[in-house]
Amino acid sequence: MISKQSIKTIIMGTNFIKTICSFILAIFFLFINLEDAYAQTDFSPAISVSLSNTDCDSLADLTISVSQDAGEVDMLSALYTSNVGSFDISNMNVGDVIGSALLSANSGSNTFNAELTVTTVVSSSEVVITSTDINTGLVLGSFTILNLNPGISISATTVPDGNNFTSGNSSTITFANVFINPGQSSLVFTTTLDSELGDQDIQSFPFTITCLVTDFSPAISVSLSNTDCDSLADLTISVSQDAGEVDMLSALYKSNVGSFDISNM
Repeated sequence: MISKQSIKTIIMGTNFIKTICSFILAIFFLFINLEDAYAQTDFSPAISVSLSNTDCDSLADLTISVSQDAGEVDMLSALYTSNVGSFDISNMNVGDVIGSALLSANSGSNTFNAELTVTTVVSSSEVVITSTDINTGLVLGSFTILNLNPGISISATTVPDGNNFTSGNSSTITFANVFINPGQSSLVFTTTLDSELGDQDIQSFPFTITCLVTDFSPAISVSLSNTDCDSLADLTISVSQDAGEVDMLSALYKSNVGSFDISNM
């Protein structure tokens, strides 16, 4: 027969095992809930900024790309700034197309090719740009570009879609030949994106702006087929330049004595 003490020990052991199992399950579900909570509030947009050239004091294409995975928190607003450089706003007029955009939504199910058109000239340092789908004429959004002197800013606010999460989106916007590189310096673009749930993502993209070396050192040789006095000779002139040198505009070759036999030409 099993004694009362043995039965009591078995019951206590069973209760202990139940307690441990309950504790493990509680921890397990806690981790699941934490993972779900993290997944539901993820805000980690992928961003890139590029320039078509980094030559000082020259016009360049400025391209900004942003994408989000499905399930991330929606973006509320975006601000892109630089510490130096400027937009060529003084030469912009209403109706000018100053760039293009490629946009996608629903993880690529919906795509749009758009033009960037100047719709409002606020001042000599600020304009409003509208993104319009080329095929349908649908206005996809607008943003403001501003010269900060020094630097620039591009600001945009998204249109609410009734929820706080994206099904996956991407956009590549190119301002074509309207960004003026600064003189030789360190150019830094800073991107600040805010989510609809209060998250913020800040990234920096540095560029080294350099001035081209204005080398102009053509290699020249002049030769005669003979050096006999009062005789006809072949005159040969050779000129060459290395790649990257400044182009020649004009050339003049002359001598202090001698002549061409023009009377017999």
